[in-house]
Amino acid sequence: MKKIYFLMLAFFVVLGIVGQVNKQNQALHDLPFHSNQLVEVKPINQASDFRAVWVTSLTGDIASYSNVTQYQTEINKVFAVMEYYNMNVMVFHIRTHNNALYKSSLNPVASYYRNVNFDAWDPIAWIIEQCHLRGMEFHAWLNPYRCSTTFSGTTTQYAANQPSYNIASNPENLLKTSNGIILNPGEPAVRQFLVDTCMEVIERYDVDAIHFDDYFYADGVDDTTTRSKYNQAGLSVEDFRRQQVDLFIEKLSQTMRAYNLAHHRLVQLGVAPTGIYRNSSSGVETVYDSNGTLITPIGSTTGGWQHYGSYLFCDTKKWIDNEWIDYIIPQSYWGFTHPTAGYINVMSWWAKVVKYKNVNLYSGMGLYMAGSSNTYSWVTDPMEASKQIDYAKTLPEVQGHCIFSYKHIKAAYDQNPGRYLENMKNVKNNNWTNEVLVPEIRTYEAISLPSVASIAVAKDQNAYVISFPKVDGAKFYALYRGTKPLSFSADELLAVTSGPTAGLEVTYVDEIGSGQYFYGVRPVSITNTLGGTAMASSDVATLRVRFLDDDGSVLKVQYLLSGGQALAPSNPTKEGFDFVGWDHELSNITESIDIRAQYSVKMLTVTFKDHEQVLATVQVPYGGTAEVSDPVKEGHVFDGWLQSLENIKQNTVIYASFSPFIFTVVFLGRDGLALKTEQVAYGDSAVAPIINDSHFTAWNQSFANVTSDLLITPLFDDAFKLIFKVDDQIIHEVLDAKGPFQVPSIPFKEGHDQQPPVWSITDFSTITEDTIITPIYYINTFSVTFLGLNNKVLSTEIVKWQQAAPAPTNTAENGYSFQAWNQDFSTVTADATITAIYDINKFTVTFLGLNGKVLSTEIVNWQQGATAPTNTAESGYSFQGWDRDFSCVSEDMTVKGRYLASSTNSCSGLNLPQLTYLLVALAWLLWKRRK
Repeated sequence: MKKIYFLMLAFFVVLGIVGQVNKQNQALHDLPFHSNQLVEVKPINQASDFRAVWVTSLTGDIASYSNVTQYQTEINKVFAVMEYYNMNVMVFHIRTHNNALYKSSLNPVASYYRNVNFDAWDPIAWIIEQCHLRGMEFHAWLNPYRCSTTFSGTTTQYAANQPSYNIASNPENLLKTSNGIILNPGEPAVRQFLVDTCMEVIERYDVDAIHFDDYFYADGVDDTTTRSKYNQAGLSVEDFRRQQVDLFIEKLSQTMRAYNLAHHRLVQLGVAPTGIYRNSSSGVETVYDSNGTLITPIGSTTGGWQHYGSYLFCDTKKWIDNEWIDYIIPQSYWGFTHPTAGYINVMSWWAKVVKYKNVNLYSGMGLYMAGSSNTYSWVTDPMEASKQIDYAKTLPEVQGHCIFSYKHIKAAYDQNPGRYLENMKNVKNNNWTNEVLVPEIRTYEAISLPSVASIAVAKDQNAYVISFPKVDGAKFYALYRGTKPLSFSADELLAVTSGPTAGLEVTYVDEIGSGQYFYGVRPVSITNTLGGTAMASSDVATLRVRFLDDDGSVLKVQYLLSGGQALAPSNPTKEGFDFVGWDHELSNITESIDIRAQYSVKMLTVTFKDHEQVLATVQVPYGGTAEVSDPVKEGHVFDGWLQSLENIKQNTVIYASFSPFIFTVVFLGRDGLALKTEQVAYGDSAVAPIINDSHFTAWNQSFANVTSDLLITPLFDDAFKLIFKVDDQIIHEVLDAKGPFQVPSIPFKEGHDQQPPVWSITDFSTITEDTIITPIYYINTFSVTFLGLNNKVLSTEIVKWQQAAPAPTNTAENGYSFQAWNQDFSTVTADATITAIYDINKFTVTFLGLNGKVLSTEIVNWQQGATAPTNTAESGYSFQGWDRDFSCVSEDMTVKGRYLASSTNSCSGLNLPQLTYLLVALAWLLWKRRK
């Protein structure tokens, strides 16, 4: 019973709180709401509206990069979805876990982009460009601190696997969480690294904002060591951690704003924290201080998790109060009927916070909740998203929404049945019915640009082509269309575009078909402020004249009526060329044309000099290469030209560089040893050493204006010379034989080295006058051995170098014929063995059969056996053998076969005794018969 009682009590308490909250909201805003039932509100067609979507690879919104075609197809689908729902801001995830989905030198590339070659094609640069062409802002979404949500090891283990250039490679910069690793917000090095990371993105890409979501400190961290180092003020754990995040946000804000001012950029800093800052009770009076800072209520009338405290510890209200950030998107994901964090209670409090602050407030919409089963009106009401937009429009401070996330909008776009489709269909039909501009940025002084100079409207089949010149400083251009002169209201907005990055002109094609229309253009500055208006009618034929430089770049765009005069821009200049005019007449223009500048190339003079001496002069076209032959200077090597001969862009003097030849001058003393060795440049003079000898008279030759290597010897008045000659060539000269001197070595002479040569005079002490000394050489001798058959020594001769050896004559050998010697011996230069070459004698052996018939003929080497034929058979005869031996042939020979007649079959086969016996027997028989 007690349990039932308490449950019933809790139910009625909740109902009471909800009722009080709704009454409070009704009193504060005089809103047409009663209890939790939303009364129909007519939507306000605001001139601007923040319509954004979070896009991330982390939760499967889009596929990882595979190749350029695949990824462009993936992102173009995102653009198609956003354009269908008239959205104007892409919040794109470029840092998920201390990584980079962009080109970075500070952070490792994310796994989603592991296949990207940023030097070949940069996906982020392309996405940003495509956003701007569609009039959309690109907000770079980064998670500053998160490293891993799955790592279970220590910070030291984690750091060991990080690249050395990344802050996470030092474990002192990390904190362990209950389920992973984060960068330590309390470390100054971490804060600076995160500022550097954001600035790297800003400096490298044309992003419109740096965007953080709700991840700051994480659950389960122990930063005791950090607090012991830096908590000098003795703050509580909670205040210390909030202070660390504050320091980062403040420093980043200051750095970004200084950069923006210096570079005429306006990159916003935005934050999307969880929806509840702090919980508060209802009925608290709304109080502001003199600076417009909300004092009470300190939080929303909610009962959920608050990011001011554990475990995120981020004081987002302080960031708003100090205007450190440009916008905030509380993740007000809950539906209207949520019992403890209803949409009205959450957003109405945030509206109070920013009411007097130059910080834009947008609402984070949790469309994903429509896919759950316990998310209250997100489940029960298909109008939930549309009603949230309607309610937010009743709060002047709420200037738009950001939907989490893209994949849920995509499901609706793809017409997948369910609550995503139902909600987005109602948003499309009731709220986001047309394009709108993004809201002005209020943290900077508004910049209002002048109107475009002119607008041209041309008919092109079933479309109108609107063209106009760019305005300096324009971020976007708002295009308007109407059937009557324009008031430039939000209803007349046709499109928003940045136009192409290059060129001076913006062109937009309105595929509307036929009809007469008024078109207007207003430039949008970097503060998202609309500039001056310009309007043109489609029924007035306007011609466009573009003045182009010769590279196709647009110098000026002018719009005029047919027959008008084109006004050329100032004469363009082109480095290295002279402007000579335009390629078309400027008067009586009757059609849209391009007029191009014409140039002639400049010719430049290049003078080549050696000091003040002119070596050559050539004419070179601007940017060309001067061509000249290498100069020649006596006694010098040409090193090259001191200036480049290429890419000549002005009249130029180019000087030659020469190096003189260097010669060696050696001064010898009376003893023949070097007194001094000097390196002397061509044409210079050597400096002689001093000789302290009364008999010294002079040096043997001049050493002024040196042009070759010199060997200088002294002359003495009591000296006589020794001249060493070899083959009538002086190889050494001793000018003073009275002094010590060195005897030169006798040069090697080929064929004379078996015995050392000697000079013709060996005792120099006996010489008293100039003397010529020559060498005595001993010619080499060599042994030449002649070998006969079977290496038999025929003779051995001793022969002088390069002389011929006499050959022996006793070369005859029985059975062999001498042919030649195996090598030449007409010019002997070494010991040699000469071998005779023989051919063995060959003989013819003829075998004869019966009646002299030739059976075979064989050629047989001397003293070899012949091979008898086998075809010896003869009819009526038996072969008896051969008439002579042929087993050791030493001459030509005829061998005859021996045969015996056979009596086996006929008389012709009987021998003589048998035949005689037969005849006697026959005679006796005949005699007997006659008797």
